[in-house]
Amino acid sequence: MVSILVLLVALAIGCLRKTSNTHKNLMMLCGTWLLIATLAFLASSALREQISIAVCRALGLLLHFSLVSLCGWLMLFSHRLHEYANGVTDERRVSLRIHGVLVGVISFLVVFLTAGISNFDAYTQDSYCWLSSRYHYIGFTVPLAVMTIW
Repeated sequence: MVSILVLLVALAIGCLRKTSNTHKNLMMLCGTWLLIATLAFLASSALREQISIAVCRALGLLLHFSLVSLCGWLMLFSHRLHEYANGVTDERRVSLRIHGVLVGVISFLVVFLTAGISNFDAYTQDSYCWLSSRYHYIGFTVPLAVMTIW
């Protein structure tokens, strides 16, 4: 619960700042996806015994999508910081909107393919709604490794 409170305070402070730039926008996106992932994880683990399999699968899908998206945004943010440190001007950068579409499409494809391969059975565990160990490498570790190397 403390992590949710800290994330909400950080997002509120970010919203109250008058400046708008790429770094602030990326930090706000990362914070938002982290908040969504945290809420999905807490809901799925705290209510696992009371929710149906369909709700558990939906929370697992949301958690999976939000974590893959978060990693994509964090990698983009680190790339932008690297460009900033090396003096790359805005004219040579690809638009943040294009990167956003790429992060969203890649995240959706990863989750869609994982869910399709597993017939949605990958997202139901005994104590939480997350990928089973059988699909964890295919649906999470390998895509993140590829995004990191790329």
